Amino acid sequence: MAARFLFVRTRGLHWSSWRTAQSDAHATKILEQFTLQAAPFALAEPIRHAGVLKAIVDAASPLPTDTSLDIACGPGLLTCATAPRVATAWGVDFVPAMLQEAKGLQESLGLRNVHWLQGDAYKLPFADGLFDVVTSRLAFHHLQDPAAAVKEMKRVARPGGRLVVADIFSPPDERASTLHAMELRRDPSHVRFLRVDELESIFHSLGLATTKSWHSLEGDLDSLIARSFTDADSIAYVRAEFERAADTGSLGLPVWRRGREVRYVQPMVLLTACV
Repeated sequence: MAARFLFVRTRGLHWSSWRTAQSDAHATKILEQFTLQAAPFALAEPIRHAGVLKAIVDAASPLPTDTSLDIACGPGLLTCATAPRVATAWGVDFVPAMLQEAKGLQESLGLRNVHWLQGDAYKLPFADGLFDVVTSRLAFHHLQDPAAAVKEMKRVARPGGRLVVADIFSPPDERASTLHAMELRRDPSHVRFLRVDELESIFHSLGLATTKSWHSLEGDLDSLIARSFTDADSIAYVRAEFERAADTGSLGLPVWRRGREVRYVQPMVLLTACV
């Protein structure tokens, strides 16, 4: 299957291509943060949620003859969940440490139909119309230009191909600013959680009709902080915001105490479109 692919670039990622849609400073934050986060992110309870991964794969309606592409694939969990249901699966990520985690997962699962490339979401290293399924999970809130990423997803999908984007979404009220401020302190590579209508409007502007479903990612605060790489003052700020949210709902997402543990649910929307 690999011979079928015509690569736009064959010498890896060019820094200049990434900064066409991301500022140099933000691209550096992405690289720094996800190099540090790669291993703990790959093991995190909400990230590995088998039911949510299955829901994303099911939404793409993969066929045994299909070729899939997972953009900003991170540690390869979605790519590898898709692989048993398609002929060939590809994963692309900007961060080499994430791809290393992904390759380790592939080996542990014994998957032989998976391929990995370093690349960016704004200039994918593939020619037009190659993929039957194009997915992206938990990446859009790190992008400064999510519309450019959806445009690229559409470009590399064949006519009739399916696009699936899954991400945490913002509350539609004033609590959004509190949530964004907290997440930016926790993870400096964060940009903004989009509202569901904002994400839908990106697809609609490209002539793509969408269907949507809702899912939840539950976790605990201590584990979230353990995979956060920021300064001590920011960690204290994040803890305080979660504690306040458990009492007041100030983050716009469910937060509660279970004994001495603080738990939360991040609401996720799954948008599907046919090219």
